[in-house]
Amino acid sequence: FFISSTEREIKTLLPSDWAGHVPFLLALTSLIKPRRYVELGYSHGTSFLAFLQAAQTAGLQSEAIAVSPLKAADDLEEDTLKAFNSFRFAASWFRDRSGFLLMDQTQAADRFEANSIDLINVNASRYASNLDEVLLLWKPKLTRQGVVLLHGIGAKTSNSQLGETWDRLRNQNPSLEFSHDGGLGLVCYGSDVCSALLRMSQTLASNRHRYAVFQKATADQASAFKEMHVKQHALEQMELRLAVCAVASAHVKQARKELAAAKARLDAVRVSMQDEVAKAALT
Repeated sequence: FFISSTEREIKTLLPSDWAGHVPFLLALTSLIKPRRYVELGYSHGTSFLAFLQAAQTAGLQSEAIAVSPLKAADDLEEDTLKAFNSFRFAASWFRDRSGFLLMDQTQAADRFEANSIDLINVNASRYASNLDEVLLLWKPKLTRQGVVLLHGIGAKTSNSQLGETWDRLRNQNPSLEFSHDGGLGLVCYGSDVCSALLRMSQTLASNRHRYAVFQKATADQASAFKEMHVKQHALEQMELRLAVCAVASAHVKQARKELAAAKARLDAVRVSMQDEVAKAALT
């Protein structure tokens, strides 16, 4: 199922270190068909927007909710605000199935019933210091098919607390780990998680060579995927500029025609004036 994700396309890819994991997210969405997706600690919105597009492509009526402690625009740094506004604008295309909760974790969690979320995506690097508390708070909200994604676990080498949390999670639950692009961890929390996902986890965990091959393959795919979208974006920008140039060229041609017509009218007026003056001189 993962290899087939390369055949799936999304229209918009917001640049960030999450971009390399989008192929897996596309495959995962198609596989587990989450009815509700919650993202904790978003900023650029790469994964959030990718999920919405993946759900639409798969014909799912999934709901996506983004949760962040971001308060007001005045409190954000310029780059963060720019990325956030870009994200909000892009996500507005899916306003009928997406929402935002700008509040702390406890307030946000109270908005959801128990057993109501199929997929939670956590910005682990943002919550590195209290990741255990965040997971404990949200775990009861997961359904029996519940899966959690943790992005940023690559920082575990420099953050012992994050490393300890991730090691404990993967030892206690079926899991997957991707080392590229900041690192992404997947934890199967539910008691009735998709069997294909469980088999993949068990197969890779039991064979180090397969896991090494898997890691390299996914990293290579991530690189190619990002390159493709960079090229696609460049092409779209070129086509846009060409379209603008074409419109401008047409406007120039029309302006030239109007100028020529105006000059002709002016010449006609001058000739008429000369005739009138000549006639007046003869009378």
